[in-house]
Amino acid sequence: MRCFDRQNNQSYVIRNGIYSAADWRCWLIIGLGIVLNLTPLPARAESTVAATVGTGVAKAQLDFKIVIPAIIKVKVLQQPTGILIEQTHVDRGFIDLDATSAVLLTSNNRRGYTISANFDSELLAGGELKIGDQVLQLTGDLASMHVNSPILLDKSISISYRFYLKAGVHSGNYRWPVALVFSPSAV
Repeated sequence: MRCFDRQNNQSYVIRNGIYSAADWRCWLIIGLGIVLNLTPLPARAESTVAATVGTGVAKAQLDFKIVIPAIIKVKVLQQPTGILIEQTHVDRGFIDLDATSAVLLTSNNRRGYTISANFDSELLAGGELKIGDQVLQLTGDLASMHVNSPILLDKSISISYRFYLKAGVHSGNYRWPVALVFSPSAV
């Protein structure tokens, strides 16, 4: 391999992996070139350049794609820590709780978001979670639904519930039986 030192107008020949200390600039440039070729760039770009010599006319084209990940930010405004089940609820087999939970949502996704819920199966046989006109049926271990919404900026969302009580539940105070998780929907 031959490298050229412009300052001293000398070239250095590397034989059998041995080279002089003055060749460090050559190796730095070669190493930098390798690193830049192996490093992925954050944006994909294509370019086309056309020039006509002597006329001063030049054309250029640049295409690129930027991907912004979907995010959601949730701030809890109101969330009960417990639930009071009265004898009338036990007799009916369910309890309705209107606008019990409230959150402040910010999302950059035009397709909305996903809400998942898990409930205490020792207290509840199932239930319904209502956001606007959409209802999530709480069955099994984990229930999820997509909520259609535009881009949100600090939008207050109220959540109502209907809990179906498990057979054998008695009236009394219980810890809050539902855990919610908000996530951005796939873009």
